[in-house]
Amino acid sequence: MRLLLDRGTPLYRAVYNQRTGTERMNSRTKEGGIERPKVRNRRSVERINTLTSIVMNLGTLQKARSINQEVLTPKTFQCSRSGSWSLQSA
Repeated sequence: MRLLLDRGTPLYRAVYNQRTGTERMNSRTKEGGIERPKVRNRRSVERINTLTSIVMNLGTLQKARSINQEVLTPKTFQCSRSGSWSLQSA
């Protein structure tokens, strides 16, 4: 079976990306402590899962915003007195 898969096709890449995204979320779920909840009531489990998911998504959003800010911040070159050039944020 493994030899028959063409790993360069767009379909394979799309499925593979979904799988890795799912594995990443499963890992984050384990870290968040919602894999085995300590409450018994279904509504309590739903609340804990919802709140944990919100916190994880906020962390992801914060990381994406900081990356975007670094990428989108204009950069300028500054020349020092010694004649060397350095890249600095505007």
